[in-house]
Amino acid sequence: MASADQLKALLKSHFDGDDGHFYAVAMQLAAHEAKLGHGKLAEELRSMMMPARYNLPQFPSENGQHQ
Repeated sequence: MASADQLKALLKSHFDGDDGHFYAVAMQLAAHEAKLGHGKLAEELRSMMMPARYNLPQFPSENGQHQ
């Protein structure tokens, strides 16, 4: 189960319209569930987030390339 802080961060980022942070927290939730041995849930969360990954703004890395 997600921690209270993770759930609050997820909701805050959603309401703030911060898609990048929302995605990062959601992936942290998936990793947390995987560590708890909830592999199926972790994979479902990752699968749900994959389409969003490609819709996030791309920022240049330090070498000038997009990540």
